[in-house]
Amino acid sequence: MMKQISFFTLLSILVISLSSFFFNKKIVKKPQAILFMLHQNERKIEQLKKMNRKMDADQVALETQNINNSLVTYLSSSITFCPVYFFYSSDFEQVIQKNWDSVQFINNRPTAKQLENYFIGDYNEPSGIYLHDEKFQELDFILNYTPIHLTQKGNVAASFSILKSKIVDVKLYRYYENYEKRTRRQQNRKKP
Repeated sequence: MMKQISFFTLLSILVISLSSFFFNKKIVKKPQAILFMLHQNERKIEQLKKMNRKMDADQVALETQNINNSLVTYLSSSITFCPVYFFYSSDFEQVIQKNWDSVQFINNRPTAKQLENYFIGDYNEPSGIYLHDEKFQELDFILNYTPIHLTQKGNVAASFSILKSKIVDVKLYRYYENYEKRTRRQQNRKKP
């Protein structure tokens, strides 16, 4: 009898916690653009050079460049939800401070309108792509993380391919499609 009460108590707490989590979560405004940060591994490369391991430093620089090239190719071709603009991690502080004149974008430059509402994305090896708000805070758990896997084509100097090609785009479309449906339902309930 006591075990049943404990089980039902725990179950009730879990249901209440989950319902408050799902129904009271903050909805993230639809972005006009994704500013995607490409890492350069400067510290790792510098450490290898200080240790007189120039060949290893060159190898890390080449792999980093290949990963970044693959990310640019993948994200440019697979995300249709909004435009994606790329910048290097050395400009991260300028992006956070919204000092746009100091940021060197790799492809085109976002418009002023797009810079009013955007996500910041980055890739962390080996796990995947993370999306953050403009203050680099985590987004809703549905949007925050997308696992992707980089696989090497051929030898070490070859480029990388990315599996799960459109998963980031699909997650964005689904999230905002569901958000719009929820908003319409809530508005319809308020009408007399």
